[in-house]
Amino acid sequence: MEKNDSSDDNRERSATPPRKVVKVGGWTAKKKGNTKNVHRQQSFREVWLKDPMFRDWLLPDSNDTCRAKCKFCPLSSMVAELSNLKAHAATTKHKNNIPGSSSGPQRQLTSLGFQVGKKPDNVDKKRAEIKFCAFFAEHNIPFSVADHFSDLLKECITDSSIVKEIEP
Repeated sequence: MEKNDSSDDNRERSATPPRKVVKVGGWTAKKKGNTKNVHRQQSFREVWLKDPMFRDWLLPDSNDTCRAKCKFCPLSSMVAELSNLKAHAATTKHKNNIPGSSSGPQRQLTSLGFQVGKKPDNVDKKRAEIKFCAFFAEHNIPFSVADHFSDLLKECITDSSIVKEIEP
């Protein structure tokens, strides 16, 4: 029996000791004899609203001081920590939700032929042409018929200034 006792002693000595967790300042706490890492929640900081990386889209959460929201991403409530905010800013979803980002630089309406504060003279003519085009497309009318339709309108309706402006 003494041989068995000595082999048990050898197993206990060769067994790996339990792992020790190094305590660091306020980041760990003792609980029931074990050391456990405890995360300290961060509050939303107003300084982030002035940061160029966040100022365009970041908002504080009105319900929770430890959370933040994105102005462009619907239902996005995230923990108000710098690493989470940077990670959210790098996501594809966030980048696609930013206005003007998906199609490259946003063009001004003046570059598309519109003039600021000036209403086009022939709005009624354009409205009629668009309605005719929609009608032809909806009813699968061939282009050969649509090409001659404007001439037919001008012959049949002679008193309308809108029909006179429609181009063939």
